Amino acid sequence: AVEWLLSSEWPRDPDSRGIILFDELTAADRTLQVAAYELILERRLGTLYTVPPGWYIVAAGNRAGDRAVAGTLSSALANRFCHLDVAVNVEDWVAWAAEQDLPPIVSAFLRFQPESFLDLSGPLDRGWPSPRSWERVAVTLMHGAELPEHLMRRLVEGLVGVGAAAQFLAFRELADSLPDVDAWLRGDESLTVPERPDLRFALVGAVAHRVWRAPQRRAAIQRALELSDVLGSDFAALLLTDLLRGRSADDLRLVLQSSAFPGWLKQHGPALRGRLTRGADAVLASVLGGASA
Repeated sequence: AVEWLLSSEWPRDPDSRGIILFDELTAADRTLQVAAYELILERRLGTLYTVPPGWYIVAAGNRAGDRAVAGTLSSALANRFCHLDVAVNVEDWVAWAAEQDLPPIVSAFLRFQPESFLDLSGPLDRGWPSPRSWERVAVTLMHGAELPEHLMRRLVEGLVGVGAAAQFLAFRELADSLPDVDAWLRGDESLTVPERPDLRFALVGAVAHRVWRAPQRRAAIQRALELSDVLGSDFAALLLTDLLRGRSADDLRLVLQSSAFPGWLKQHGPALRGRLTRGADAVLASVLGGASA
């Protein structure tokens, strides 16, 4: 006979709602998978426990092709699920990173070189490029700003591997050659838009990140929108979406009411609509509404 040991964490309130997640289920031994059959399909454990109706049972795990600790589900367990593949997306990560106020240099690099966002082609027994490891690179940059460069290099190499680290740090070094964005937003210095695409990615990320920290926001927004005249429409649309993403309604109004915005929209509106229809900026599209139509 089967004897069930019930965890005190299992939901019992019949009116409660939530998700029961079986994480890394594909890494479980087949004998452990068998133990989940009844709970997943029949939502109960013998006569001792029944899952409340407001709870949804979900499982997650790596695929065998992900080169992680993962096997296959037994056919019986696999047949108890609807299977959905989830893919990573650079723009989704960039949007999330902006909400977390992570250093924009990492997002700029990944936009310029998206093949480094998730790379399973190299050795995976040490640090390698993934959304998780790039987050850790960004956090390391935030908290290790005073570290000597040779130590920063070692840390980044330890997180994403030697190859990706070399490419990122070279990109970062080039970005450091850009003019002082804060001084330009204050009107204290001029700014020349670089010709190189990698530096334009870095510049757009820096401007969008620093506008909201400028002492005179209206003037900074005006300069950012006017900068688009020489950036080109693709980079202009990128700048505006980064500038508005995750901002409050008051901040959005500051941009949309800028005297430079109507001209910006007339010149770069098609490129903006192209970005908004690609899915990553659906919320922003609903906020802009008729402005981009």
